[in-house]
Amino acid sequence: MKRYNLKSLWLLLIVFLMWSCHKKDDEQLAEGTLSLEISRQAVIEEMSSARTNVEHFNISIYNQRDELVHYFERYDEMPSELPLREGSYSIKVASGDDLPAAFDYAIYRGETEFSIKGNQTNKVNVLCTQSNVKVTVGYTDFIKNGFKDFSVEVHTEEGNLLFEKEEEKAGYFKITPDSTLHFTINVTNLQGNEFSRSMLIEDIKPREHYHVVFDLEGIGGSANINIKVDESTNDKKWDFEMPIHPNHIPVITSEQFDFDNPPNIRYSDGMELILKVDASVDLSSVMWTSESTYFADQGLPKQFDILHPTQEQLQILNALGVVVSTVGNEVNINLSELTKKLPTNGSQPLIHEIEWKASNQEGINYIVKTPLRVIPLGKNVRTLSVDAWAKFAYLYGEYNDLETSEIVFQYRKVGAVDWEIINAIDVENDHLYSAQVLGLEHNTDYEFRAYSSEEVAGEVIQFTTEEIVPVPYIDFQTWFQVGSGNNYYQLPGNSLNDSPWRSGDKGAAELIISQYMKTVLPKPSMDNPEFVRLETSEAMGFKAAGSLFLGDIQGSSFDVVKINFGIPFTSRPTKFSFEYQYSPLMYDGKMDELDAYLILQVREGDKRYRLATAWLRSDEQKTEWITADLEVVYGYDSSLENYMLPKRNFVENPEEGFYPDVNAKPTHLLIVFSSSAHGADKKSAAKGTIFDIKNLNIGYEK
Repeated sequence: MKRYNLKSLWLLLIVFLMWSCHKKDDEQLAEGTLSLEISRQAVIEEMSSARTNVEHFNISIYNQRDELVHYFERYDEMPSELPLREGSYSIKVASGDDLPAAFDYAIYRGETEFSIKGNQTNKVNVLCTQSNVKVTVGYTDFIKNGFKDFSVEVHTEEGNLLFEKEEEKAGYFKITPDSTLHFTINVTNLQGNEFSRSMLIEDIKPREHYHVVFDLEGIGGSANINIKVDESTNDKKWDFEMPIHPNHIPVITSEQFDFDNPPNIRYSDGMELILKVDASVDLSSVMWTSESTYFADQGLPKQFDILHPTQEQLQILNALGVVVSTVGNEVNINLSELTKKLPTNGSQPLIHEIEWKASNQEGINYIVKTPLRVIPLGKNVRTLSVDAWAKFAYLYGEYNDLETSEIVFQYRKVGAVDWEIINAIDVENDHLYSAQVLGLEHNTDYEFRAYSSEEVAGEVIQFTTEEIVPVPYIDFQTWFQVGSGNNYYQLPGNSLNDSPWRSGDKGAAELIISQYMKTVLPKPSMDNPEFVRLETSEAMGFKAAGSLFLGDIQGSSFDVVKINFGIPFTSRPTKFSFEYQYSPLMYDGKMDELDAYLILQVREGDKRYRLATAWLRSDEQKTEWITADLEVVYGYDSSLENYMLPKRNFVENPEEGFYPDVNAKPTHLLIVFSSSAHGADKKSAAKGTIFDIKNLNIGYEK
C-alpha cells in the first residue's frame, strides 16, 4: 500500500483548496451580455419620430441588491454589448432631470427588470414614455388686436411658467396623481387698464397635451378657452368671461400719487392723496393689506375690507383720518390726513406700504400698491447693511435731501483712528446707494458708516471679513505612499488621516482583487514633486481616468467603488486657477477631454444645492504649460454649459439644483481633476491620455 506522510497530505489539501477556490471564483465570475434597445413613445403629434432622439438618454443599471453597477450619461456612449455577471438586474432610463416646469423639456422615463445568463446575450427593450404634461398657449386675432399686452401664467403644485404674448415654445410640467393645471390670463387693454382671470383643469395625466386657445366674442363679451387633449382627441370647453370695456374693470387711480415712481412724503407735512376706485359694476370689496407695524399698533388687522369695516375698524380709520365716500360711479379713499400722521424711524426714512385689491360683482380684480415713504425733515444719511467677503465688501446706505456728490462711506479697521473714504458708486432713484471696498484683509474686524459731514452721519456698523480657509496640500509639494514594491498608490499629504485628497487609485487598491493603476503620480518623483500627473490607464478590460479630488473613496467586493466628493468649507472664493499640460488621445473616433472644476455647495441634511461653479473641459492638446484662470460663478448663469449644471442623477454628487440665496455661505467645497472627463468604462476614455497640473490656487480678490 502506498503511504503518504503528513507533509504530503497537507500539500494535497492545499492544492485541493486552491482548486476549489478557483472553481468557485470562476463560477461567480460567469458573464453574459446585455444588448439594450430604447424606444420613445411620444404624444400623438410626435409619433412619427417616436423611435428617434434617444441618444442623449441616461442609463442606470442596478443589481438585485439595488446597487448601481453601471451609469452612462448618454445612450450613445453605452457599449452595444455590455458584459454583466450572471444575476438579476433592473435598468432605469431617463431623458434628463425631473424639473418641476420648463419650456421645451419633455421628460421620458422607462424601466424594466432582466436577468443575465453566463455566455448568453440578453436583448432588453425599454419603452420610455413621457412623464410630464405638455401645455401650449395660443391667441386668436381678436385677442392680439384687442389688447395692448397679454400673458398667461400656468402652474401646478410642482412648478410654474409664464407664457409671454410672443411665446411659441411648449411648456412641460411635472405632475402627481392629484395635480391640477391653473391658468391665469393677465391682460392690458387699449386704455392701459390691467386685470386678470383664473381657471383650472383637473385630472391631468402624463403625456397629455393641453393646447389652450384664448378667443373673444365682441366688445365686452366673453373669451372661450378651448382645451384640446390631443392624446385622447377629447375636446373640452370652458366659458370664460373676459371684459374689455373700461367700465367692467375696478381700476384704482390717483391724480396725486404716481404708482410707478412713488413720491417721498416729508414727515408731518404729508401730501394730498385720494384713491379713486371705478365702481361702474358694483364693487364687492376693496381689501387693505399692510405689514406696517404702525397700523398694527393702532389696532388694524393686516388685511380687511375697507368698504365693509367692523365698528372697531371704522373708529380706528376715523382716528387716522381715513375717509371713504362714494361719488357717482367712484369710491374715493382719502388718505391725505393719514399721510401727516405716519412716523419715520427716528431720523431715518420709513415705508408704510398698503396693497389695494378692488373686486367687483363680476369677479374682476384690480391690484395696486401705495408705498408711503416718509422721510425726516432736513438732510440725513443712513447706514443700512454690508455684504462682507474675504478681501472686499459691498456697503449699502440711504440718504435724503442731499446731492449725490455730498454722500460717501467711511470705513476703517476696528480700533483704528482715521477713517478711509470710498465714494458711492451706485446711486438709485429711491435714495439708496452702495459702494464696493477692495483690498481688505480676511478674517478682520472693520466698521463703516454712511457719511456727508460730522453733523450728517449714519450709525457705525461693524463687520468681519470672511476667513480664508486653506485647503491642505493644495501646492502638491508633499506626498505619501500606501503600499510597497510595485503595489502602491501615492497621494498629496502625509497620510490618509490628514489629507483630504483622494484618487481612483485608492478605490481600485481596496477591491478584493486589488488593482494598482498608478493613474496619479508626483513628477518627476515623490521626493522632488514639481507637478502632478494624471494618466488614463486600463485594467481588467476597463479604462480608468486619472482622477484627483477632494473627498473620499472606498473600494469593496470585486468592482464596487463608492465616491463622496467634497470637504467642509465656508469661504467664498472668486477665482480658481492652475497651470496645466494636456496630451489627449483618440477613442472610438473621439478625442479625449480633461475635466477640472471647483464647486461650492450648501448642504441641508441629505440634500445638496449648488452655490457656485468654476469649470474647464477641453480636448485641446497643450504641450507647454498654460494657465487656466477661471471665474467662480455664483448661482445660475447663461455661461454655464449643460454638463456644468446640477444633476440629481449624478451618483457621486447628486444636487437638487441651485441654492436660492446666492449670497449664502457654502458648507462644502469640491475640487475635481480628471484626465478623461467621461469616466471609467470600456469606451469613454483613451488609455495613455496625460493631464499634468501645478500651481493650483484659490483666489479671493474681486
